[in-house]
Amino acid sequence: MQEDTVAAQSHGNLATWALLLAIAVGASAPALAQVGPDMAPAPFAVSAFAAADDHVTFDILKPRARSLAAGTLSHVAIQGLDATVYVKHLTVHTGGRATEIPVRRPLVPGEGTGPIDLRSDGATVRAITVHIQANAQANALAQGRIALYVPAGSAAAATIVSGTPSGDNPGARPDGAMTPVARYTALPGADRHALRLGMAKGRFASLVLRIQEGAIGLNAVRILYNTGEVQMVPFGRPFGAGDQTREIVLERDAFIAEIQFALAPLTASRAVLDLYGTYADGWTGENGESKTYTAGWVMLGIRRATRDHLAQNTGVPEDARVAPGLGRFKKLRFVARDGSMSLGAVTVLFDDGERSTVQVGQGLLRDQTSQPVSIENSGRGRGIAAIQLPPASKVAARRDGYVEVWGQN
Repeated sequence: MQEDTVAAQSHGNLATWALLLAIAVGASAPALAQVGPDMAPAPFAVSAFAAADDHVTFDILKPRARSLAAGTLSHVAIQGLDATVYVKHLTVHTGGRATEIPVRRPLVPGEGTGPIDLRSDGATVRAITVHIQANAQANALAQGRIALYVPAGSAAAATIVSGTPSGDNPGARPDGAMTPVARYTALPGADRHALRLGMAKGRFASLVLRIQEGAIGLNAVRILYNTGEVQMVPFGRPFGAGDQTREIVLERDAFIAEIQFALAPLTASRAVLDLYGTYADGWTGENGESKTYTAGWVMLGIRRATRDHLAQNTGVPEDARVAPGLGRFKKLRFVARDGSMSLGAVTVLFDDGERSTVQVGQGLLRDQTSQPVSIENSGRGRGIAAIQLPPASKVAARRDGYVEVWGQN
């Protein structure tokens, strides 16, 4: 029943990852820029150019920025995509002043400039114009694109998330039929990000990632099945708090050993990702396959536990909605993640409209599972609509944790 956050340094795998991502993402998404370690992993913006064009302009404050702070840039980097382009210079617009920065170099597809000093002296950068060679032989073959990168951890990097291409659903929670099955914390500075699942979490037909906190550049998701097979899912774009990925339809009817993320936080703080899943047909229920592998225990949801609960102890309950169609349950149990916490009374809302309060009354250490509590009626299981958990008081943790809610068919 272990689910761990792995954020280990792994420089040896970088070359392999780069090759896999190049194959998976292809020409439809920007490649990783050769712009140095201080740039955000996803482009702030991408602009197209034609053979006759002599410049492209990137608006820093519109339409992406949420405040003037986004324009406080000291450096940027640019990268050529799709076609070779000769870059003459940049014009940096800061209010009523325009400053020209020489570049004077060709960029083949995938090649970046490295960080360029904007000489803005702390002034708000409103726009950047990239001047390119018009009608040059290098540009005559096809249209191309130029990507603009900004420093990682800057306010401008955080505003990347406001632009969302079609196919992803910003601000929308996954469909009600999906169950939150795991939470992953991405720490800045880590080269490898992986979430272990295993048989305990079940078999799934599809997955969705939702950003609970922070901002990330998500290049790809690599799904490792317990059969040894691998499914690579490219994204190549940034995501912010409240954004979610498109639904990932799983290609194998098998357990997931591990999910690996090619990502990096876009700010200096951590990013928190929730993994939602649709259980595979036949996994849940009285005669479900979970009876064989997990003694009928099925993940029902996740509830955050914050340090504020210990200080304020407001007693305000929070619902953990349970996806319909998971069957009837006889017992509940809870798992503490990312820290120690205590649980008191839990209110269960059944699908027939009735409710019942059960006493958990247990203090849990990190990764400890509570003793099961019964919710059966005359020996029969009951359908659950939602579970109201009291504030889960953190007693020994440096940061917020969460509670996993499990039910036994």
